[in-house]
Amino acid sequence: ETVERLVRESALFALLETGSASAAHAQALANRLRNKYWLLRRDAILVLGMLGEAGAAHAQAVTDALRDRDVDVREAAAEFVTAHLMADSELCPAVAEMLCEGEEAHHRALAARILTAVVR
Repeated sequence: ETVERLVRESALFALLETGSASAAHAQALANRLRNKYWLLRRDAILVLGMLGEAGAAHAQAVTDALRDRDVDVREAAAEFVTAHLMADSELCPAVAEMLCEGEEAHHRALAARILTAVVR
């Protein structure tokens, strides 16, 4: 299981390093957002953020990761959402809902940080 996780993580970064990550890989990366390993979820978000429009197509799934149990995944999702919020107004309601109705204080703080960054 550990070997499999390491191989998958290495594959994600190999896509980045070779510059061959593309729309064809975006769905596979989005599927990693539900992986049990936080490193794979975080790295999938990082790579999706570098795929431009192909990654942006999965913005809603990344927005859902703002509520991930792992802080590093939430931080990666926050960076992605902040970068894409201006271009994708459909993300606004999800972030606003998290700000107003988030169960956890750190979820509300993250939503406030995203919205503040976008307003600047």
